[in-house]
Amino acid sequence: MRQVHHGSAGQSSRALTLVSLAHGINHAQSALMPLIYPMVLREFGVGYGRLGVMLGIASALGGSLQLVAGSLGTVVRRPLLLGLGNACVGVFVTLLALAQNFSQFFLCTIAVRVAGAAQHPVGSSLLAHHFSQHKLGMALATHFTAGNMGTALIPLIAAIMISYLGWRVTTLLFA
Repeated sequence: MRQVHHGSAGQSSRALTLVSLAHGINHAQSALMPLIYPMVLREFGVGYGRLGVMLGIASALGGSLQLVAGSLGTVVRRPLLLGLGNACVGVFVTLLALAQNFSQFFLCTIAVRVAGAAQHPVGSSLLAHHFSQHKLGMALATHFTAGNMGTALIPLIAAIMISYLGWRVTTLLFA
């Protein structure tokens, strides 16, 4: 049987705001990446084949670790798991911006995906904990919309920033 908390309206609103904001930021960082790849490849003298290998490995690991992250949420406090995961994403995006070669960039990209694996399962689980079945649909819709807004709004903003600040500074600012 599922144990549901349904905190006060204030607690639930705070949870929704924080989880949705984290989701939007997570997607914003992901939306930035395709914009910097051409510059990274040129700077490090790497072709699209190696980029494809990197993205395939990073996506496979990040995606499959969502199951692990969701399972960890049963033994580790979910706010802690989500917070640490998002903090680690920020650290690894920072390191990615400071990478001195493609191998470092590759490893940081994988680390970003691994650290971000908790966002979807743990964020959704936290919301299910805070909202009744009657209100959960709207909470999840808000959460997913925030992620999609991060994906939709960032390319234009990041493109302008990259043209003035370069890929490294822009990536640092998104970290």
